[in-house]
Amino acid sequence: MNTQNILTRPIYPQPLKVQWNYGVYEFGSRVKLYCNFDDPLQLNTMQELWRNFTMGTSALEIRTCDTMSKFCAVISDTEPETMPKLADGFEYTVSVTEKGFTLAASDKEGFAHAFFTILQLFNARCLDEGRVRFAAPCVLIQDRPQLAFRGIHLCVFPETTLLLLEKAIRMAGFMKFTHVVLEFWGTIEYDVMPELYWKDHFFTKSQIKSLIDMARGMGMQVIPMFNHLGHAAASREGYGRHVILNQNPKHAMLFEPDGWTWCLSNPNTLNLLRAIRQELIELCGVGDYFLIGCDEPRSYATCDICRQKDGPKMLAEYLNGLSAELKAQGRRIIIWGDALLDKDEWEAPNIAAGQLIPKALPMLDRDIIIADWQYNIRDKNVPTSKFFIEQGFDTLLCPWDRWENMQGLGRSAKELNALGVLATTWHHLPNFLPLIPDSATTMWSESQKRVPFKPTTASMLRKLVLTEKYEDSGWNAWEVEQ
Repeated sequence: MNTQNILTRPIYPQPLKVQWNYGVYEFGSRVKLYCNFDDPLQLNTMQELWRNFTMGTSALEIRTCDTMSKFCAVISDTEPETMPKLADGFEYTVSVTEKGFTLAASDKEGFAHAFFTILQLFNARCLDEGRVRFAAPCVLIQDRPQLAFRGIHLCVFPETTLLLLEKAIRMAGFMKFTHVVLEFWGTIEYDVMPELYWKDHFFTKSQIKSLIDMARGMGMQVIPMFNHLGHAAASREGYGRHVILNQNPKHAMLFEPDGWTWCLSNPNTLNLLRAIRQELIELCGVGDYFLIGCDEPRSYATCDICRQKDGPKMLAEYLNGLSAELKAQGRRIIIWGDALLDKDEWEAPNIAAGQLIPKALPMLDRDIIIADWQYNIRDKNVPTSKFFIEQGFDTLLCPWDRWENMQGLGRSAKELNALGVLATTWHHLPNFLPLIPDSATTMWSESQKRVPFKPTTASMLRKLVLTEKYEDSGWNAWEVEQ
């Protein structure tokens, strides 16, 4: 009779099926990964994270094994004796025996997710030079997500640092998100018009490209975003900035009179937005979506020319034209849903901001995806999302940073068979970082198990992104609010 205790480890997000077994696999300062996988970004990321999660004491050598299936691998001190096989109906399978790790996945994203699960099994036994030992408990894990689309929306404000974005992208990828939206608030250098970015607060495309490559290495797709209706100021309302008009007021006719909304009756506006889309698509690389915003367009159709037109029809033709253009490039557009909900018909806690615009809804192309942000919902009853789905639209449910809101919309997305969930962070990104594992749980798992302690998230974060300086560590640049 085996009197040895079965060892376990916490895994986030919680896998669907886990069978812990007796024994451990021990490894030292050098281990081999045998695979037939040839994505340099992803393999380099795997090697980097292996090193980080072993405190810099162990290296992962990549060895090509032509006889192995593409999204399978063996991690061991010895050559593979058997080939990994994916269990039917799962995204990935991980098996740990006393001989090593085996993983099998359905695609490259599942391959990354299996590897991230393996990293959470490590426990150091000895870190002394020449005697390095780690142990992972023997286990069989069969896993798949409850929602196919699991996204996170990141705003790049003038105050946002590249390090903060790196932390968010790394943590989201490690928690098995599938998509990351990058929205630049006047903060990326455009070729088409110099006034599109603040000259003293911008990032170059090469700086952002490094983040995009990082996201791809973590198994995520990057969704470009640019506001195509409201928020044309590329700033929030609070302090009255306008990235274009503050720098060159001669561009005023691109907008409605108050500058908040793009003027759709001006062909120069449409040409500029088309050029912006192409720049962002080229930067972000291959993908399936483009988020065009369209939330809070309070001054829509208020100039002398737009007021003479049929407002809902003009908007429907505009959005349908964007949809057709992007579909020709293999992408579907995503729009925020608030303006498509008549505020006189939807009572609190539902968020609805539409007056004229909801009349455009019946005319819209059903390939358009609606992102329904509902931040006041605390349970699984989200009638606005149900309404959009019943109207024939694929719908993303969009929570913010409260657990009850994330939990409720995650459950509703599963019950409604929605396209998925897009977590939003806005200007709360530093405080959202420790909530990313919780958000991931609501999208991935059947169970709604939260990370019990912030130190657990901190432990993962300092392995995902190495920092030494005080202000660079953790999820905020300070310890006491200023």
